[in-house]
Amino acid sequence: MIKIVIFMKKKEGLSREQLIDYYENSHVPLIMKHTGSYMLDYRRSYPDWSDPISFSKNFDFNDDMTPDHDFDVITEIWVKDRATMNAMFAAAGTAELVKLVQADADQFRIQSSVRTCITEEHQTVC
Repeated sequence: MIKIVIFMKKKEGLSREQLIDYYENSHVPLIMKHTGSYMLDYRRSYPDWSDPISFSKNFDFNDDMTPDHDFDVITEIWVKDRATMNAMFAAAGTAELVKLVQADADQFRIQSSVRTCITEEHQTVC
């Protein structure tokens, strides 16, 4: 199974609540409409950087002890295999859809912050 992991930083001035609202109610339906049939699962996680437990020695801290983080959204997409992933990317890569998705995504995230990682997932059921 292939898992695509995407990290994104929200636009400056957008609250965490506004980010979640826009992503869940605008972007997710758009993505599902055009590429949802390729996915086995599609999840979004929104770190709560205001929670002290979220602070980690793995982050650089500013003088005010708030973590300097590079992302506000973690998106995970599971697909059956590489062939399915490639078909999904081909469907999503049409000029018309790229323009539509880009315009929507520009409402909530910083394009230059997007980082994508293709992983091969292994699971141990506990």
